[in-house]
Amino acid sequence: LYEDDSEDYSSVTADYLLKKMKQDKSVVAITSATPAVLGFTADKRAEGGAQFVDVGIAEEHAVTFATALARSGAKPVFGVYGTFLQRAYDELWHDLCLNDAPATILVFGASIFGTTSETHLSFFDISMLGGLPNMHYLAPACMEEYLSMLSWSLDHREHPVAIRVPGIGLVSRPDLAPAEDTDYSAVRYNVVRQGRDVAVLALGDFFELGERVANRLAAEYGIEATLVNPRFATELDREFLDSLAAEHRVVITLEDGILDGGWGERVACYLACTPFRTRTFGIAKGFPDRYDPNELLAQNGMTVENMAAEAVRLLNE
Repeated sequence: LYEDDSEDYSSVTADYLLKKMKQDKSVVAITSATPAVLGFTADKRAEGGAQFVDVGIAEEHAVTFATALARSGAKPVFGVYGTFLQRAYDELWHDLCLNDAPATILVFGASIFGTTSETHLSFFDISMLGGLPNMHYLAPACMEEYLSMLSWSLDHREHPVAIRVPGIGLVSRPDLAPAEDTDYSAVRYNVVRQGRDVAVLALGDFFELGERVANRLAAEYGIEATLVNPRFATELDREFLDSLAAEHRVVITLEDGILDGGWGERVACYLACTPFRTRTFGIAKGFPDRYDPNELLAQNGMTVENMAAEAVRLLNE
């Protein structure tokens, strides 16, 4: 595990896409007046040439444009800040998903640790995209997994793919992206650590937080929990969830977003008629303004100490 302050997900994305553009003329990067979100500085925009398109402040057009390109055989990648994604909801639904066009949407800054002004909140994306048919929404936990998902999405020709770019800094975790597991067509959660009694399912950039919860359960309570990197932000690995019944009694979920309509709520709903005790962790729906992210997490019970204690409480009931 390491964090690299000299790079970020934007610069990594630009380097990757420019490399792919040179290899494949059908790859097109799209921005809606925010080229920096994709890491395309002036020199990189010039390097991309006609394969880099800035449509101006028009997220709606960017999605429709990406749909048309994908339907014509190109491989469009639209990079957008999560806080602006809602502007294009109609086009995501009516153009992209209805036409089942294989475009890639990269959602940046969709995190409690993103912009904190009430007018630019960016953590409603999972609920917003979760109801869209045909959409795969992937949530990588590290740089390697992100690049693996991006590489897969460019060649995936069946459905639209959105990727929730991690919002808590660039983290390298090669162990979370095994080379043999690079097909995201089927929904499969990644069991990183096998345990029993308690299963900790920690989505996307909150995987590290879930790992800390699992570590505390072991150190403080002697519970060797199963630790899972779900990878899919809006879809369920039902076979995996069914398999938990053999050796687990408690499931807790962590996500970097609101609970209402979120991923954890889907897990809890699926497990509702089973003997499992399920506890979902995220933040309450609302418009917090200029908040401190760590304080907001604490207000919603998302400290390592509280989440571990809650798992134990449920286990002992």
